[in-house]
Amino acid sequence: MSKDEDMLKRILSTSAKMLNMSPDDINYQLIADEIKEFSGAFLVGINTYEQSGAISVTRALSGVPSGIKDITKILGFPIVGKKWDVKPERLKSFQGGNLKLFRNIYDASHGDLSKNQAKMLETVFNIGVVYIIELSYEKNGPQGDLIFFMKKGEVIRNNELIELYASLIGNFLVRIQTEKSLYESEAKFRAYMEKAPLGVFITDMEGNYVEVNQAACQMSGYSEEELLKLNITDFIAPEFLDKGLEIFRRLKENSFIEDVVMALNKNGEKFWINLVATIIDQNKVTAFCQDITNKKLAEQKMEIFSKIIELTSDNVFITDREGVIKYVNPAFETLTGYSAKEAIGKTPRILTSGLHTNEEFEALFNSLLAGNITTRNLTNRKKNGELYYIESTITPIKNEKGEITDFVNTSRNITEKMLHEHELESIHAVSTELRVAKTVDEMLLIMLDKILEITKASHGSIWLYDSNNKKLQIVANRGLNDSEENPIPPEKLGEEISKIVFSTGKLFVSKDINQDERMSEDIRKEFVPGIGKAIVPIFAGDSLLGTFDVNVKLPHEISPSDIKILTSLSEIAANAIQRMRSYEKIQKDAKYFASLNAVDSLINASDDLPNLLNTILDYMMDLLNVNATAILLFNSDKLTLEYFAGKGFRSRNIEKSQLKIGEGYAGKAALSQQTVIVNDLRNEDFEYARNELLKQEEFISYIGIPLVNNAEIIGVLDIFHRSILKPDSEWFDYVEALASQAAIAIGKSTLLNNLKHTNFELLQAYEKTIEGWSKAMDLRDHETEGHTQRVTELTVRLAQSAGLSENEIVHIRRGALLHDMGKVGIPDGILLKPGPLTDEEWVIMRMHPQYAFDMLSPIEFLKPALDIPYCHHEKWDGSGYPRALKGEEIPIAARIFAIIDVWDALRSDRPYRKSWSREKVLKYIISLSGTHFEPKIVQLFLNLPGI
Repeated sequence: MSKDEDMLKRILSTSAKMLNMSPDDINYQLIADEIKEFSGAFLVGINTYEQSGAISVTRALSGVPSGIKDITKILGFPIVGKKWDVKPERLKSFQGGNLKLFRNIYDASHGDLSKNQAKMLETVFNIGVVYIIELSYEKNGPQGDLIFFMKKGEVIRNNELIELYASLIGNFLVRIQTEKSLYESEAKFRAYMEKAPLGVFITDMEGNYVEVNQAACQMSGYSEEELLKLNITDFIAPEFLDKGLEIFRRLKENSFIEDVVMALNKNGEKFWINLVATIIDQNKVTAFCQDITNKKLAEQKMEIFSKIIELTSDNVFITDREGVIKYVNPAFETLTGYSAKEAIGKTPRILTSGLHTNEEFEALFNSLLAGNITTRNLTNRKKNGELYYIESTITPIKNEKGEITDFVNTSRNITEKMLHEHELESIHAVSTELRVAKTVDEMLLIMLDKILEITKASHGSIWLYDSNNKKLQIVANRGLNDSEENPIPPEKLGEEISKIVFSTGKLFVSKDINQDERMSEDIRKEFVPGIGKAIVPIFAGDSLLGTFDVNVKLPHEISPSDIKILTSLSEIAANAIQRMRSYEKIQKDAKYFASLNAVDSLINASDDLPNLLNTILDYMMDLLNVNATAILLFNSDKLTLEYFAGKGFRSRNIEKSQLKIGEGYAGKAALSQQTVIVNDLRNEDFEYARNELLKQEEFISYIGIPLVNNAEIIGVLDIFHRSILKPDSEWFDYVEALASQAAIAIGKSTLLNNLKHTNFELLQAYEKTIEGWSKAMDLRDHETEGHTQRVTELTVRLAQSAGLSENEIVHIRRGALLHDMGKVGIPDGILLKPGPLTDEEWVIMRMHPQYAFDMLSPIEFLKPALDIPYCHHEKWDGSGYPRALKGEEIPIAARIFAIIDVWDALRSDRPYRKSWSREKVLKYIISLSGTHFEPKIVQLFLNLPGI
């Protein structure tokens, strides 16, 4: 026998042994040694693949034992048993089952060894080339590889035998893998069958049980031994026996079937099972059974529940965990306008109104995923775009494992309730805001702001009818002309759209004013497409006061709810406007009355004409809202109107005003004694006499009111305004009342001035008369000549030192001049007697104070001056005459004069004596302090300068 035949025989012997080996008994080392022997290689290695070729495991390495130890030292790990990651390029390079030559170890390792490791192996073992062949069989894929390390200069031998050997090993590895997979599959099946929660029943083709699992025993109530003695007919409920046999018959035809049947357990209790059956081979049927009794009962309950849901008026829909709608009830279809066919398969986003934020929906979804039942109010949109409100309750549905599988959304339509509440809230909000308004204009702006807020409108205005001008006028505006989207002048709108509502008294609503053929082309083109409008009339009883005008931008539309709210608010507005107008009129009338009353009081209390007229002008500018006013007074000497007072002018040029009667508008008013009204000075042909004076004032309107007193012109009231004035009758009533007061003030001032002048002249005459009487007395008594003037002067000085008022001093002076006036009643024989008087004569002499009182008291003008003539001979201790007054019973003027009278008498020469020295007189006066004179007055006299 040749050597090749001997090697082939050995290969076939080894192959036969391999066929009888179990996967655990294969001797890879024996195979490696045989291959090394006939290949002539220095080392031979066997690698097998695991995990579908992803891992390579070195099973054996044939060679010198000492060499294997050296390899371990070089690599740093044992080579046999080593697992390597198999790179795709490595598998690709071995395809075909032929020997593959590599020039070095590094290339053969495909990077599993480093270049240094590969080089050391080549050097230590004198390795030249490396051969590798794939272990494969037919088309079963690579199962491993053989690797041959050749000494330098040597080549591999018996290539064909090596390839045959590799094929045999590959076939063996495929068989091992197949048997192992089959074994593992069977083991898994057995393990699953035992552990499966489903009941597994295996029968023969006649329906006799041949194998069952533990779950089948628990489900049926029989032991395994008992079940294996039974037939399927023993397990099916009598009423389902025919169906069960029919299922078994169909199974033989189709090899697979699924159905629901009612079963019967050992205790005779019926229960429902879901049956899945298949023919594994021609002799056995395997049936997997699940107890679905609870599910069946739940389905029955669900059927009842479904009927309830179908009939309920509540809106119900069910979604899966992802939010896809699975079911909707009829109420859902009625409410939303979506049919079940249109809604199922969609998400609730088809109902989104756009009024809720993504953050709100995210918070809602997170709450539901947490297992919470969530109730909240939502605003949704129907298929036709109409908004509606719901109270929604969403309930998560969980399976037996506690996992959320579905959501049930049950909701109640609360649109009417919400709209009613919204209407009440809107009315309350507006009513609350209006409480702070103080004027109609302020109130209308507040109301307009609230209307825009409530209706979410972008623009709005309020128009009121002006009875004076017989026109609708805009009185409140928000948003119009704020952007290029709506540049139309509000006045133009009022002339057309609002006028339609005002003339008909009917509501006007337009979804898109740009497309509304009720409007003229001029109005329509002023609006960009997509601007909706509503105009609501404002009624106060049967009287139409004006309109609300509200604009919105599509897709937002003016809803019926908005119209209802606007209508309610229009009623509030009408009442508020009427009430505020009445209040403003009362306030205005009160201010008018108060100002007129204040001016009246001022006229009665003051003679200051400039202050009076300036006050009148202040009231006029404040309450009449005019820019400038002036008063021109009539100069009767020159027959001209001349400036006297003015307010509100930019320069002082007006002060140069001087017009002849009939000249200019003011002169015309004075001449005709009628009010002159010029609405627009720019359009008047009449020559404006003061044009140069007022050229920088930019006045447009003028009113001239004549000031008349006792049918005579005394001046003109000028009123100027820098825009067109549109006064009503009340305005004119107030102006004329103020003008009348101005005329009264001027007339009173003129009268008072004349009276003061007359009084002054009369007073001067009185003073001259008194002085004449005084001189006459001095001329009668030559001895006292000059006495009256001296004592008068000194008495005035002492009265001033005593702190008496100027008015009191005026009367003291007159009293001092007249102190001896009573002596005109004393006979010359007594008055001019050179010697001492007898007692009888003294009695007559002491009558002169009484004579003075009797003579002067009838004169009203001199009554305040009688204290000195009547009481200057009274003494502090009560010993004086004519009434023996004591202390402060004596008038202060007489107490002062008594000292001065004695001083001057003693300091003057008399026929019967010489004058006393100053010191002697002062000593004498001091000696009389407390008896004849008041001590305090004595002290003041002593301190008087020049005494």
